[in-house]
Amino acid sequence: MLRPGETRRVALVISAGETRQEALNAMRPYRAYRRIRKTVAGAGKAGATALVAMGIPLPQAETFDALASLLASRRDHAASDLRMDGLPVVDTLWKCGISGSRPIVLLSVFSLADLPLVRQMLACHSYFAYKGVDADIVILNEHRGGYLRTLEDEIDFLLRVHGEAEQGYVTRIYYVRGEELGHGEIRT
Repeated sequence: MLRPGETRRVALVISAGETRQEALNAMRPYRAYRRIRKTVAGAGKAGATALVAMGIPLPQAETFDALASLLASRRDHAASDLRMDGLPVVDTLWKCGISGSRPIVLLSVFSLADLPLVRQMLACHSYFAYKGVDADIVILNEHRGGYLRTLEDEIDFLLRVHGEAEQGYVTRIYYVRGEELGHGEIRT
């Protein structure tokens, strides 16, 4: 019980284990508040170091966290009995080599002005991989090129450079050229 004017610090520590005893044993080191503060500070420093290494500013990381949370929420609340086979969108995904078994972030690009968004999605991919977010990122190039394929070449270059640095991640990036799809397929 607190007396008037008295303060206390409280920390919520959540633990899990196969048994009750395992969960209690996992919490044992965190009985002292200073140990909790040290652990949290260390995690904060490690996270900040990782962001610097990836070249991701904190506000952008917060945006990526919000997107990851939205993806998890949508996945967790999707109807388990929803049958996707036979829907036009599924056929379109499969045609592009995308299973649709993971949440999808779709970025549609139309011009060279959208290249900064492509760079952000590539940074998001690195961040998702670091955080263990299981999702697929689809970059849909809706620019109908013609003879000059500057946008396509730029995206190919960015993906190649990113791909060389980002091997072996669960989160995947798919690049789909709109001209490979029929007009109705893009709108599904």
